[in-house]
Amino acid sequence: MNRFLASDDEIIFGQRETVVEIMQERFGVWTLEISLLLHGLVESITVRSPNGGALLLSLLEDKRPKRSAVSRIGTNKLRIELSRTQAEYLQAVLLRAYRDGMADVEHVHIEGELAGTTHDLTVFFGASRPPLSAEEAAKALQD
Repeated sequence: MNRFLASDDEIIFGQRETVVEIMQERFGVWTLEISLLLHGLVESITVRSPNGGALLLSLLEDKRPKRSAVSRIGTNKLRIELSRTQAEYLQAVLLRAYRDGMADVEHVHIEGELAGTTHDLTVFFGASRPPLSAEEAAKALQD
């Protein structure tokens, strides 16, 4: 089964990177869809952009790769097969963002490969915590 998600913002398809933004009011639905994918209850999620672009997300069969596999399926259409580790990390960030009303980080960078070349997926969050100051970071490391 394939699920569909509408993106509020345009998906930006670059030569070596694809960028999508998840707005705060969409944290819950994204969390649910990624969870369905991870639990094998859906085969893929198609994210549709207002500019006509589409991003098809699925899981790699091989559980060991660290990078996602990216392939073009049309103009402004990509398939990204996430490694289980990448999908689980994205799910964890989304779960906390949904719980807290904001993400812990501004974005998540998912490394991928398209035809032997680096092609990454960057997911920005519409609401995130401000970065830690140097003092706050040092204190967090001591705790």
